[in-house]
Amino acid sequence: MKKPLLIWLAILVLLVFTVFLLSCEKNYITQAPEEHVGDYHLFLYSITGGAAYDSIWALEYSTKTGEIIDTIKTPFWLIDLIYSTDGTSSALRIYDENGSNTVLAINNITGDTLASNFQNIGGRLFLSPDEQTLMLANGGNFALLAFPNLDSIYIEEINAHWGGFMTDGQKAFYMVSGIDSLFFIDFSDAENIIKTSMPINSVGLPAYPITSVVDSQNDRLILICEYGDDRAFIRVYDSNDFTVLKRLDLPKKYNVAPAIRPGTNEIFLAHQYQLSDDQNYVDVYNTEINVLSSFISSEDIRTVAQFKPYHIEFTPDGNMMYINLVTGFNFRAVLGINPNNKSVIQYLQPEYSDANIIRINPIDYSE
Repeated sequence: MKKPLLIWLAILVLLVFTVFLLSCEKNYITQAPEEHVGDYHLFLYSITGGAAYDSIWALEYSTKTGEIIDTIKTPFWLIDLIYSTDGTSSALRIYDENGSNTVLAINNITGDTLASNFQNIGGRLFLSPDEQTLMLANGGNFALLAFPNLDSIYIEEINAHWGGFMTDGQKAFYMVSGIDSLFFIDFSDAENIIKTSMPINSVGLPAYPITSVVDSQNDRLILICEYGDDRAFIRVYDSNDFTVLKRLDLPKKYNVAPAIRPGTNEIFLAHQYQLSDDQNYVDVYNTEINVLSSFISSEDIRTVAQFKPYHIEFTPDGNMMYINLVTGFNFRAVLGINPNNKSVIQYLQPEYSDANIIRINPIDYSE
């Protein structure tokens, strides 16, 4: 009789030990591994004291420490800047001291100017997924330039206020203020550029595209539109054929360019309003589950500068989020936030007064 009892005791001990191991394993796998936090360079462009060209500065910060790496006096007004994926080159739109509106392509390793275009083309810069074409939209002229030689592919005088590229780098789209359509350009054949359009509507009402972002890694276009009496929605398209994948009515308005958090399905949306603190917030939209959640608002942030989000940037590893703030109409500061726990890690207030433009160089200097 003792042997069966001993066998049952052994089985019981084995079961308890197995449960213990499984519970330990469960605890282990639910603890997120330590994330790699890269050391990227945050480029901050600063203007002080009015329009004098002797008061324009470019600063570089370490995203890991928040310390200034370099400070450079610049001979031009920077309007926009975009980096290549590997950070070795960039495109700039500037006003020089002669008042010329110029586009430059720069080798970031050597500092050499690769090309320039002086055709007085305005607008925000967008770089195609294959990084062979540069778009300028939001400045009266819509332009497509080859990159990095900046040869003109297509230029048209239209009031395109936003744009982007489809997954195929030789197809682009843009939006025109006050028109309820998306416009497309197929420039795969430079001798035969094809233009088409697609109407945008909701519940039978015309809808007006406000802003967008393209997630080229997942073949998604995320479009924000307004329609009717102060209503808005977000729509997710396949960026290859523009079939609708998701749609969600928005309870609020968003007037800041959306930002993709790398390595996730999260799109960060923000609204900035000068006159009322409770209308300054950042929310996050998950394209996979089609859910919008609040992230942070003016009630969550206690810093010297008021929380009025103006622009959002992420480091390529997705572990640091930078929000450019505007206080009043002149002064700006930058918050460095851990997007995993929403804690403010860095508060960057340049000595030279303003933080007009922030961009992140994707080179990881910790490697």
